[in-house]
Amino acid sequence: MKTFVLAENNKIEAFKATLPRKTKIVGWEAFAQSAVQTNDDSLWVTEGLETLTRAFDTLDETFYKQQNELRKHVKLCLIADAPIEIRRWLEALFKDAIIISQESSLPLEQLLEVLNGKNPERSIIGGQVDEMTHTVTLVRGDLNSIVVPLSTFRPSGDGVRPDFSSFSIDDYGQTLKFGTYEASADAVLYEFDSLYRRARKVELAKKEKGFGASLRRLRLQKGLRQTDFLEIDAREIGRIERGEVKPRKSTIEKIASSLGVDPKEISTH
Repeated sequence: MKTFVLAENNKIEAFKATLPRKTKIVGWEAFAQSAVQTNDDSLWVTEGLETLTRAFDTLDETFYKQQNELRKHVKLCLIADAPIEIRRWLEALFKDAIIISQESSLPLEQLLEVLNGKNPERSIIGGQVDEMTHTVTLVRGDLNSIVVPLSTFRPSGDGVRPDFSSFSIDDYGQTLKFGTYEASADAVLYEFDSLYRRARKVELAKKEKGFGASLRRLRLQKGLRQTDFLEIDAREIGRIERGEVKPRKSTIEKIASSLGVDPKEISTH
Protein backbone atom coordinates (compact mmCIF):
# COMPACT_ATOMS: atom_id res chain seq x y z
CA MET A 1 0.00 0.00 0.00
CA LYS A 2 1.36 3.40 -1.00
CA THR A 3 1.56 6.06 1.71
CA PHE A 4 1.15 9.77 1.02
CA VAL A 5 1.35 12.86 3.20
CA LEU A 6 -1.22 15.53 2.41
CA ALA A 7 0.36 18.92 3.11
CA GLU A 8 -0.31 22.57 2.55
CA ASN A 9 1.46 23.67 -0.62
CA ASN A 10 3.77 26.09 1.17
CA LYS A 11 4.92 23.40 3.63
CA ILE A 12 5.97 20.71 1.17
CA GLU A 13 9.66 21.65 1.19
CA ALA A 14 9.72 21.79 4.99
CA PHE A 15 8.22 18.30 5.14
CA LYS A 16 10.81 16.99 2.68
CA ALA A 17 13.57 18.10 5.04
CA THR A 18 12.20 16.21 8.04
CA LEU A 19 10.31 13.17 6.77
CA PRO A 20 11.75 9.90 5.41
CA ARG A 21 12.99 10.26 1.82
CA LYS A 22 10.66 7.58 0.49
CA THR A 23 7.62 9.56 1.69
CA LYS A 24 5.45 10.92 -1.12
CA ILE A 25 4.28 14.44 -0.20
CA VAL A 26 1.34 15.95 -2.08
CA GLY A 27 -0.03 19.48 -1.81
CA TRP A 28 -3.73 19.91 -1.14
CA GLU A 29 -4.35 21.32 -4.62
CA ALA A 30 -3.22 18.00 -6.18
CA PHE A 31 -5.05 15.77 -3.71
CA ALA A 32 -8.18 15.09 -5.75
CA GLN A 33 -6.38 13.96 -8.89
CA SER A 34 -3.78 11.89 -7.02
CA ALA A 35 -6.27 10.15 -4.72
CA VAL A 36 -8.88 9.20 -7.31
CA GLN A 37 -6.67 8.21 -10.23
CA THR A 38 -4.58 5.56 -8.47
CA ASN A 39 -5.69 1.98 -8.99
CA ASP A 40 -3.69 0.75 -6.03
CA ASP A 41 -4.57 0.91 -2.36
CA SER A 42 -3.23 4.07 -0.77
CA LEU A 43 -3.08 5.65 2.67
CA TRP A 44 -3.15 9.42 3.07
CA VAL A 45 -1.82 10.95 6.28
CA THR A 46 -2.40 14.57 7.19
CA GLU A 47 -1.87 16.73 10.25
CA GLY A 48 -4.44 19.32 11.22
CA LEU A 49 -8.05 19.72 10.24
CA GLU A 50 -7.34 22.97 8.37
CA THR A 51 -5.11 21.24 5.80
CA LEU A 52 -7.81 18.69 5.06
CA THR A 53 -10.64 21.19 4.81
CA ARG A 54 -8.58 23.44 2.51
CA ALA A 55 -7.98 20.46 0.25
CA PHE A 56 -11.70 19.71 0.10
CA ASP A 57 -12.54 23.38 -0.52
CA THR A 58 -10.90 22.99 -3.94
CA LEU A 59 -13.07 20.04 -4.94
CA ASP A 60 -16.02 20.15 -7.30
CA GLU A 61 -18.83 17.77 -8.18
CA THR A 62 -16.51 15.69 -10.36
CA PHE A 63 -14.62 14.53 -7.32
CA TYR A 64 -17.73 13.46 -5.43
CA LYS A 65 -18.98 11.57 -8.46
CA GLN A 66 -15.89 9.37 -8.11
CA GLN A 67 -16.30 8.63 -4.42
CA ASN A 68 -16.87 4.93 -5.18
CA GLU A 69 -13.20 4.78 -6.19
CA LEU A 70 -12.21 6.37 -2.90
CA ARG A 71 -14.14 3.76 -0.97
CA LYS A 72 -12.40 1.00 -2.91
CA HIS A 73 -8.79 2.08 -2.60
CA VAL A 74 -8.17 5.07 -0.32
CA LYS A 75 -7.66 5.18 3.44
CA LEU A 76 -7.20 8.36 5.44
CA CYS A 77 -5.38 8.95 8.72
CA LEU A 78 -6.16 12.41 10.14
CA ILE A 79 -4.08 13.61 13.09
CA ALA A 80 -6.33 16.22 14.64
CA ASP A 81 -9.22 16.74 17.02
CA ALA A 82 -12.29 16.50 14.82
CA PRO A 83 -16.02 16.89 15.63
CA ILE A 84 -18.39 13.99 15.05
CA GLU A 85 -19.75 15.58 11.84
CA ILE A 86 -16.27 15.51 10.26
CA ARG A 87 -15.79 11.92 11.35
CA ARG A 88 -19.03 10.81 9.71
CA TRP A 89 -18.20 12.71 6.52
CA LEU A 90 -14.78 11.07 6.21
CA GLU A 91 -16.06 7.60 7.11
CA ALA A 92 -18.62 7.91 4.31
CA LEU A 93 -16.05 8.98 1.71
CA PHE A 94 -13.09 6.69 2.34
CA LYS A 95 -12.45 2.97 2.54
CA ASP A 96 -11.27 3.62 6.07
CA ALA A 97 -10.90 6.85 8.05
CA ILE A 98 -8.86 6.90 11.25
CA ILE A 99 -8.84 10.08 13.33
CA ILE A 100 -6.22 10.42 16.07
CA SER A 101 -5.81 13.28 18.50
CA GLN A 102 -2.54 15.14 17.92
CA GLU A 103 -1.76 14.98 21.65
CA SER A 104 -1.92 11.18 21.71
CA SER A 105 -0.33 10.21 18.41
CA LEU A 106 3.20 9.43 17.35
CA PRO A 107 5.20 12.30 15.87
CA LEU A 108 4.62 12.30 12.11
CA GLU A 109 8.13 11.09 11.24
CA GLN A 110 7.84 8.11 13.61
CA LEU A 111 4.30 7.38 12.46
CA LEU A 112 5.39 7.13 8.82
CA GLU A 113 8.23 4.79 9.75
CA VAL A 114 5.72 2.50 11.46
CA LEU A 115 3.19 2.63 8.62
CA ASN A 116 5.85 1.76 6.04
CA GLY A 117 7.72 -0.70 8.21
CA LYS A 118 7.54 -4.43 8.75
CA ASN A 119 4.76 -5.70 11.03
CA PRO A 120 3.04 -2.31 11.61
CA GLU A 121 0.31 -4.09 13.63
CA ARG A 122 2.88 -4.54 16.40
CA SER A 123 3.15 -0.81 17.03
CA ILE A 124 0.68 1.73 18.42
CA ILE A 125 0.30 4.96 16.45
CA GLY A 126 -2.42 6.65 18.49
CA GLY A 127 -5.19 6.19 20.98
CA GLN A 128 -7.79 7.69 23.26
CA VAL A 129 -8.54 7.21 26.94
CA ASP A 130 -12.21 7.01 27.93
CA GLU A 131 -12.48 7.29 31.70
CA MET A 132 -16.25 6.79 31.52
CA THR A 133 -15.79 3.21 30.28
CA HIS A 134 -12.39 2.87 32.03
CA THR A 135 -10.70 1.85 28.79
CA VAL A 136 -8.13 3.07 26.30
CA THR A 137 -8.63 2.45 22.59
CA LEU A 138 -5.30 1.92 20.86
CA VAL A 139 -4.84 2.38 17.10
CA ARG A 140 -2.23 0.05 15.63
CA GLY A 141 0.02 0.61 12.64
CA ASP A 142 -2.27 -1.45 10.41
CA LEU A 143 -5.09 1.00 11.36
CA ASN A 144 -6.98 -1.62 13.35
CA SER A 145 -7.88 -0.83 16.95
CA ILE A 146 -7.87 -2.72 20.21
CA VAL A 147 -9.64 -1.78 23.46
CA VAL A 148 -7.74 -2.27 26.73
CA PRO A 149 -9.11 -1.79 30.26
CA LEU A 150 -7.32 0.86 32.31
CA SER A 151 -7.05 -1.63 35.16
CA THR A 152 -4.29 -3.29 33.11
CA PHE A 153 -1.93 -0.46 33.98
CA ARG A 154 -1.22 -1.13 37.64
CA PRO A 155 1.34 0.88 39.66
CA SER A 156 4.88 -0.12 38.71
CA GLY A 157 7.38 -1.72 41.04
CA ASP A 158 8.82 1.66 42.05
CA GLY A 159 5.37 3.03 42.93
CA VAL A 160 4.73 5.15 39.82
CA ARG A 161 1.00 5.35 39.08
CA PRO A 162 -0.52 5.99 35.65
CA ASP A 163 -2.00 9.44 35.00
CA PHE A 164 -4.79 8.65 32.55
CA SER A 165 -5.39 12.34 31.85
CA SER A 166 -1.97 12.55 30.16
CA PHE A 167 -1.67 9.87 27.48
CA SER A 168 1.03 9.77 24.80
CA ILE A 169 3.04 7.31 22.70
CA ASP A 170 6.78 7.12 22.06
CA ASP A 171 9.59 4.89 20.78
CA TYR A 172 8.01 4.32 17.37
CA GLY A 173 4.84 2.97 18.93
CA GLN A 174 6.51 0.64 21.41
CA THR A 175 5.96 2.67 24.60
CA LEU A 176 2.65 3.86 26.05
CA LYS A 177 2.89 6.76 28.49
CA PHE A 178 0.38 7.86 31.10
CA GLY A 179 2.15 10.82 32.62
CA THR A 180 5.51 9.53 33.91
CA TYR A 181 4.22 5.95 33.92
CA GLU A 182 5.32 3.79 30.98
CA ALA A 183 4.06 0.47 29.61
CA SER A 184 5.30 -1.73 26.80
CA ALA A 185 3.04 -2.00 23.74
CA ASP A 186 4.33 -5.53 23.23
CA ALA A 187 3.19 -6.60 26.69
CA VAL A 188 -0.27 -5.06 26.20
CA LEU A 189 -0.79 -6.66 22.78
CA TYR A 190 0.52 -9.99 24.05
CA GLU A 191 -2.09 -9.97 26.81
CA PHE A 192 -5.12 -8.80 24.83
CA ASP A 193 -4.62 -10.02 21.25
CA SER A 194 -4.69 -13.81 20.97
CA LEU A 195 -3.45 -13.77 17.35
CA TYR A 196 -0.53 -11.55 18.30
CA ARG A 197 0.25 -13.78 21.27
CA ARG A 198 0.19 -16.90 19.12
CA ALA A 199 2.51 -15.35 16.52
CA ARG A 200 4.95 -14.17 19.18
CA LYS A 201 5.01 -17.61 20.79
CA VAL A 202 5.84 -19.20 17.45
CA GLU A 203 8.65 -16.68 16.92
CA LEU A 204 10.04 -17.26 20.39
CA ALA A 205 9.94 -21.02 19.91
CA LYS A 206 11.96 -20.70 16.70
CA LYS A 207 14.60 -18.50 18.28
CA GLU A 208 17.71 -19.93 19.84
CA LYS A 209 17.33 -20.32 23.57
CA GLY A 210 18.91 -17.49 25.51
CA PHE A 211 18.57 -15.40 28.64
CA GLY A 212 16.13 -12.94 27.05
CA ALA A 213 13.73 -15.62 25.81
CA SER A 214 13.89 -17.41 29.18
CA LEU A 215 13.24 -14.15 31.02
CA ARG A 216 10.17 -13.43 28.90
CA ARG A 217 8.70 -16.90 29.45
CA LEU A 218 9.29 -16.68 33.20
CA ARG A 219 7.90 -13.14 33.43
CA LEU A 220 4.70 -14.15 31.66
CA GLN A 221 4.45 -17.28 33.80
CA LYS A 222 4.65 -15.07 36.89
CA GLY A 223 2.01 -12.70 35.50
CA LEU A 224 4.36 -9.71 35.50
CA ARG A 225 4.64 -6.87 33.00
CA GLN A 226 7.81 -5.23 31.79
CA THR A 227 7.01 -2.29 34.06
CA ASP A 228 6.99 -4.43 37.22
CA PHE A 229 10.74 -4.66 37.76
CA LEU A 230 12.24 -2.53 40.53
CA GLU A 231 14.90 -0.04 39.45
CA ILE A 232 14.86 -1.27 35.82
CA ASP A 233 13.17 0.67 33.04
CA ALA A 234 10.53 -1.26 31.06
CA ARG A 235 12.35 -0.43 27.82
CA GLU A 236 15.51 -2.05 29.19
CA ILE A 237 13.56 -5.20 30.06
CA GLY A 238 12.20 -5.23 26.50
CA ARG A 239 15.69 -4.93 25.01
CA ILE A 240 16.96 -7.77 27.19
CA GLU A 241 14.03 -10.01 26.21
CA ARG A 242 14.61 -9.31 22.53
CA GLY A 243 18.29 -10.16 22.90
CA GLU A 244 19.42 -6.66 21.96
CA VAL A 245 21.56 -6.19 25.09
CA LYS A 246 23.35 -8.51 27.50
CA PRO A 247 22.42 -7.65 31.11
CA ARG A 248 25.03 -7.10 33.79
CA LYS A 249 25.23 -9.33 36.83
CA SER A 250 23.72 -6.59 39.03
CA THR A 251 20.80 -6.21 36.60
CA ILE A 252 20.16 -9.96 36.60
CA GLU A 253 20.09 -9.94 40.40
CA LYS A 254 17.50 -7.16 40.41
CA ILE A 255 15.41 -9.00 37.84
CA ALA A 256 15.58 -12.21 39.86
CA SER A 257 14.51 -10.34 43.00
CA SER A 258 11.39 -9.03 41.26
CA LEU A 259 10.62 -12.50 39.92
CA GLY A 260 11.20 -14.12 43.30
CA VAL A 261 13.72 -16.64 41.98
CA ASP A 262 17.43 -17.33 42.20
CA PRO A 263 19.35 -15.54 39.41
CA LYS A 264 20.59 -18.89 38.06
CA GLU A 265 17.04 -20.15 37.65
CA ILE A 266 16.04 -17.61 34.98
CA SER A 267 17.96 -19.29 32.16
CA THR A 268 16.36 -22.67 32.93
CA HIS A 269 12.90 -21.55 31.76
